[in-house]
Amino acid sequence: MSDDLKRLILVPRWGGWPYSDWYPYFRGEIWTGAVEGIANFVLPDYPDVDAPKIDEWLKVLDAVMGDDPEKIANTILITHSLGTRAAMHFLSRKPADYKILGLFAVAGWWTLDKPWPGLEPWAAEIDIPNVAPKIGKTVVVLSDNDEYTKDYQGNAALWRERLDAAVEMCPGANHFFDEEIPELVEIFAKNFGE
Repeated sequence: MSDDLKRLILVPRWGGWPYSDWYPYFRGEIWTGAVEGIANFVLPDYPDVDAPKIDEWLKVLDAVMGDDPEKIANTILITHSLGTRAAMHFLSRKPADYKILGLFAVAGWWTLDKPWPGLEPWAAEIDIPNVAPKIGKTVVVLSDNDEYTKDYQGNAALWRERLDAAVEMCPGANHFFDEEIPELVEIFAKNFGE
């Protein structure tokens, strides 16, 4: 992989699989030239998406990330909701010199209004001082009517405070379940494009 080519890896939401929601549309737009310099866009199959186990998902992510430092350094994790938690837990388990190019977190959260059974390991506290230096750039996209995190302003403030994230709003997008969300492509291109 050339130094200037990026690799994108999807980490979906609870109940999400590679062809759920906006993922195929987003990938298609990226491949048709919305963003230059993309070498690869990986949509891994994560096990048990309707009752995900954190260790199993992190094994998949570890295998997909590989151990090539150049590829890792040129990777942007594209995450959705629970996928953002998976990415941060993944990074928390890596050594101090492990660094990715970026995190593009759609509907990323720190707490949920109504957690459900099985969510506890995912919602566990994240070691922010350990994780923050491993991410080159963090961009978080939130909605003003997300049914899982109604306090979007408080959520946005935590992202800015904890990871110095650029927070972008996508009004009316709820929890980003739609098949086509052009704003996500625009926000990604604005923040990670050449």
